[in-house]
Order: sequence, then structure tokens, then C-alpha cells
Amino acid sequence: MLIFLKTSMKFFIVSNIQNKFNFYNLIMAAAYLPSILVPLVGLVFPLIGMASLFLYIEKEEIV
Repeated sequence: MLIFLKTSMKFFIVSNIQNKFNFYNLIMAAAYLPSILVPLVGLVFPLIGMASLFLYIEKEEIV
């Protein structure tokens, strides 16, 4: 499979695209993990942390 890219009036041939895709699939076998972990780390963990700290500082008696 060949893809031709036109850059500054020259054509460059990029080959072996399929091998590059296979290489990236081997590196990241679980490609669905970022779509789970990003919201978890960015939204859920801070929410749990802020809620627990709020409950801790609002207690009448801190042990």
C-alpha cells in the first residue's frame, strides 16, 4: 500500500503502512484504557478527594 504525499512540489512515497499499524497495535494492546482512565482520573478521583476532604474539615471534632 502506497500513499503519496505532496510536499513542496515533491512526491514522497510512504510504504509499509500496514506494518506500522501492526507495530502500534503491539505497543498498545488495550486501546480502550485511555477512554476509561482519563475521565476516571480527571473527574471521579478529584470528586472523591474533594468530597472526602470537605467531610473531614467540616467535622466538629477532628481526631
